[in-house]
Amino acid sequence: MKTTYSVNSEIDDQTIFIYNTKNFNKKNWLLNNFSTLKLIYTNDIELLEKCPNTRLLFDYNAVTEHINIEKSDNISCFSVSNLFDINFKIYKEFYQVYKNSTINFFKFDNNNETLGEKIISKDDKFNILNKYRYNIIFNSDTLIPKSLLECLQTKTLPVIYGDNKYSQIFNTKGWIFVNEINKLDLVDITNDYYNQHQESIEYNYRLVNNTIQSYSLDSIVSNLNTKKITILLSYYNQKNTLGEHLQTWINYPDEIKKFFTFMIIDDCSRTNCLEILDQYDLSSLTLQVLRSTEDLVCNIAGVRNLSAQKCDTEWMVILDMDTLIDSNMANELIKLTNLNKKKTAYKFNRIVPSDENHPKNNQMHPAVTLIRNEDYWRVGGCEEDLVGSYGQTDPCFWYRARNIINIVGCKNIYLKYLPAGESDINRNTKRNARIFQKKKKHNNWSKDFIRFKWKWLINNQI
Repeated sequence: MKTTYSVNSEIDDQTIFIYNTKNFNKKNWLLNNFSTLKLIYTNDIELLEKCPNTRLLFDYNAVTEHINIEKSDNISCFSVSNLFDINFKIYKEFYQVYKNSTINFFKFDNNNETLGEKIISKDDKFNILNKYRYNIIFNSDTLIPKSLLECLQTKTLPVIYGDNKYSQIFNTKGWIFVNEINKLDLVDITNDYYNQHQESIEYNYRLVNNTIQSYSLDSIVSNLNTKKITILLSYYNQKNTLGEHLQTWINYPDEIKKFFTFMIIDDCSRTNCLEILDQYDLSSLTLQVLRSTEDLVCNIAGVRNLSAQKCDTEWMVILDMDTLIDSNMANELIKLTNLNKKKTAYKFNRIVPSDENHPKNNQMHPAVTLIRNEDYWRVGGCEEDLVGSYGQTDPCFWYRARNIINIVGCKNIYLKYLPAGESDINRNTKRNARIFQKKKKHNNWSKDFIRFKWKWLINNQI
């Protein structure tokens, strides 16, 4: 896998492309050829919305340590320091209109040409934002500005001069957008208004702060050669078992943990998985959490396809809630990936520590597998026509895989079976058995993936 800052003849489907201020002229090429790349890191709004393999790039030195946020003041505005910036003219006009208002204007000490009442260093900006409920932002281009990310990172509501171009990326409820300088009504920008929008403030704060550590430019480059495997865990109401998974991952030794990313997909559970995650210190994990916002019956195929689509590593483990991967097995997974066998998927045995006579003890798991992401899609992903009833998702996938990839059963590598992880659902398979037989007969497999709405909850790899 390689990283590139420019488009050239060497680009292939394993390329990580970083699109930022170094290569603005490549945007149209990316819009037309994004599918040829593995990932695109960018802060360009149009690319983030139109290209499914994009991730939000933090192209600045963000503050990542714990910040003490205490809101005591109302509205701040920081000068646009670059006189040649297209936003400087807008800022200058705005300053002349509102310099005698309740807005506190700040200028940076490294530029005597800019306008502002209070002189600060750029290092002071975060400490100031921590105190203000609102901050004025000027953005007339297609990039997500650093100033917006700084607001979200400090629980500051943005007041943006410009249109709402961000609703597909962030929760913009409560954000204030102004298209004419004279139209900003300061009377409505109050402490009460700020308090009414705590849900969106907390959502964006969590999203940004959990993203920064893995998606700053330095972190992207440093992680490219270490992260090898993503564990994809689907969650549906098994809150106690989810805690067991989390604690097991946290307890992995660092020399194992460094190779793994962890992804939880909440399939619209009654108990939002964040309620469980908040009980654990997850700072040592590279973690992604998604949630379906539609409670579809047995959306197993859809959840797996979504997680595979968002998986950034070469290898992934499709893991059910009723099976646990301890550190010994995690080490075995790393060894299997080091074999570097092409077009190969690995399946695993189960052990039931609490009951060696359990019918699933020493039995191969029908679903859990270590597989390359590209091989998962080479098979065709999971069949989403089965969503709506239980069963046949695994037989369907492995039937299609049998002539495409090698399937290796690892009888001496054990998953820990957790009976409490079984979902309480209707397990009648008649409908899906008919669908499966019909599709086998006509070789007619769906390519309509991700038929439901979803959102990020945590994304250190967005």
